[in-house]
Amino acid sequence: MITVPSVGPLSASEEIEEWLISKPIAVPYFDGLEMTFILDGFADESADEEEIGIDPEVEKAIEQAVRAFLSLGANDRKVAGESVFQYFRKTLDALGEDQVAVAIDSADEVWEYVEPTEIFVIPGDEGENAIYIMIAAECDWDPEHGLQLVYRGGNELVRVGAQD
Repeated sequence: MITVPSVGPLSASEEIEEWLISKPIAVPYFDGLEMTFILDGFADESADEEEIGIDPEVEKAIEQAVRAFLSLGANDRKVAGESVFQYFRKTLDALGEDQVAVAIDSADEVWEYVEPTEIFVIPGDEGENAIYIMIAAECDWDPEHGLQLVYRGGNELVRVGAQD
């Protein structure tokens, strides 16, 4: 069994073979909301078929990124709210006000219309040593595409937009 110290033991997903899932833990970024962490794309090709494995160096990098993300709190979420609000405005401009069910006047209000659903831990592109924390969320202004926030290394916001 693989354990990431910050989130505890991970178990294989019953639904998606490549996923390793934690038990729900309190996430300070969302005021203690309990969420699971899903590791996706880290299977060690050289590991025994019966056992899920992750390269020890990668495991360390995952722990560092998760720990960095868990150090973020409500103030960091508020800062990210500016980018989330910009995404809302972009969606509003693209779809038209008549197609968006909510009116949000400022970044201070935007999180009232967001419901985080999953937190993924994903590797960077091949040759890149970064680990990314990706927050998937539903948002009231675009229920079809939702919202995604991506943090490089767990604490550098690098993307806000629709879910991939």
